[in-house]
Amino acid sequence: LAIDPNYAPAYSGLALYYYVQWVLDIRPVGEIEPLAKSAAEKALALDPSAGEAHSALGSMAAAFDYDWKVSELHYRRALAAETVQPRFRYSYAVHYLLPQRRAPEAIEQCRLALETDPLSMIIHWGMVLSMHAAKQYREAIECAEKALEIDANFHQIWFAMGLAQLTSGLTQKAIASLNRAVELAPWFYTSAWSLAAAYHQAGDREHCEEWVRKLEGSHGHSVWAALYYAAAGEVDAMFEALDGAYRQRHYFLVHIQDLPFFDRYRSDPRFADLLRRMNLQP
Repeated sequence: LAIDPNYAPAYSGLALYYYVQWVLDIRPVGEIEPLAKSAAEKALALDPSAGEAHSALGSMAAAFDYDWKVSELHYRRALAAETVQPRFRYSYAVHYLLPQRRAPEAIEQCRLALETDPLSMIIHWGMVLSMHAAKQYREAIECAEKALEIDANFHQIWFAMGLAQLTSGLTQKAIASLNRAVELAPWFYTSAWSLAAAYHQAGDREHCEEWVRKLEGSHGHSVWAALYYAAAGEVDAMFEALDGAYRQRHYFLVHIQDLPFFDRYRSDPRFADLLRRMNLQP
């Protein structure tokens, strides 16, 4: 932009840069949202057909505002191009279709994206999440294993595989996968909370409590803290964590309906209220 302040793709890239800082929990939503939206809107002002900007605004409308109509509108524009970038399909699948409980369509979008970019680890991650949401746990694990043949150090695939293993009752395998995810990315507390849940499911109280002590102070208000409390049956702590995740617009909160650990709490009025605040239907 210092060279060409009217170069729309640079503004789109800047929007994505800010957005990913929030996804990775580097900066809070209050700081990121105005910067990311401003950059994407500047890109569209320069080029109304900018697919990257439409895709970014589709993600933000979903994650920041829970405005699913606006999100869908932006994604439709991003996908209307003659040549659709595979990352647009991934984003549409994960950020719009999955929260809308349209897992088969999300799987198809990821499949189309992988046809164009079969080595993209983030698209493989999207495919594993989509299969998990469709309750195709065996297929999700197989997909993760194939992805790890491409890059065995991509921690998010290890996490997603561990989640599928944990959900399907393969607790010891889940512990091994989630431990690997934590080894590769110690800062990725999503894996660590899931590991605590896996240890709880395995009856390993010592390791479970060790991880909870490490995580509660700084990462207690997240979907993954809530998942651990759900597994442990600590209902009030679970809803407190979910309320904190809502205030912080935690990245994975819109996927809560795809996590079976929360199923037994769906009849609680607090769960229904959370879905209502996110404009999601049970």
